[in-house]
Formats: sequence, C-alpha cells, structure tokens
Amino acid sequence: MSGGGSGAGSGSQGTPLPPPTLRFVPEAPSTVVGQVVSLQPTGKMGETGKVVLAVWLHNQDRVFRFRGSVRWDRNLLDYDAWGEGDWFKQGGALVNWTVTTSTPGQITFSMDRPSTASAASGSGEVLIIRLKPKTAVSNGTTPLQWDQPVVSDSTGRSVGIDRAYGGSITVTPSATPPAP
Repeated sequence: MSGGGSGAGSGSQGTPLPPPTLRFVPEAPSTVVGQVVSLQPTGKMGETGKVVLAVWLHNQDRVFRFRGSVRWDRNLLDYDAWGEGDWFKQGGALVNWTVTTSTPGQITFSMDRPSTASAASGSGEVLIIRLKPKTAVSNGTTPLQWDQPVVSDSTGRSVGIDRAYGGSITVTPSATPPAP
C-alpha cells in the first residue's frame, strides 16, 4: 500500500472536525455483459472518512496487460493509497505493477504478467484505490471517469473493452466548523 495527499482541517478552537461522509455510487449494473472494466465498492483497506474502490475486469480472455487511468475532481478528493487485487495474479504470476499518482485528481496504472505465465481469464478485482476528502469540510459530488483503459494479449494486441463503467462519489461534511 502506498500513501499521499493532504490533511484534514480543524475547528476554530483547534478541535479536529470529524471526517466527512463519502458515498460511492457505481455506474455499472449488477450484471455486466461483454468485456467490461468497472469500478466497484469493496471493504478492503477501509478506513473511516475514506472511500475504497475496486477496479474490476469482467469476462476477459487471455489477458497479459492492463493499463488505464481514473480521474476525479481534485478540488474535492485526494488520492490516499492503492493495493493489488488478486485476479491478475492467477496461477501465481508475479505481476509487474506501475502506479502513478503525481497528477492531482488522477491515478494511472499499468500491470503486466510475465510472458512465461499463462494468461488471466474470467472476471475479478485487479486494483484497489483508496480516496479521501480534500478537507474536513469538503462538500460535493465528483464523477469517476476512465481515461483510455486498454487490455492486451501476450503480443501487446488489444483484446478489447466493450464498456468502461465509472461512478460518482458524494462527499458531505459531518459537521460545520464553528463561526470565527
């Protein structure tokens, strides 16, 4: 797991405010058809005042490489941490993970299976992303949008994604700071 981002605010007396409430609404239907990438809720890496999303690949066949980016409103949320999903490690493959979070409001990732491993197939969780509110008084809704997700076979040829489902996160402050 890797971390980053900015801290929460405090009240006028130096009393920390409780973290905002975050609610993730996935765009994907409960049953997906075709070769799909989606963001789904997950209980992994959970922490109060943060939201945890799972990147899922659905109905895939002969996958060796997956690349993409997810974007959100950088004025509302900060990146907090990421973790490895298990699906891409099928058959005990040692996956090469590259995750970049240097652009505020975006996580970019690439994962590659070694050519000596058999391809990953089926559906499952490939990456876990944890986000947190920008401040203790953050308030609003941001879409979570995919930027060019690509699934490839052992030769680097795209094996196709029929649809990329994002979602939205609503941040609501738990308390209003006292007036100065």
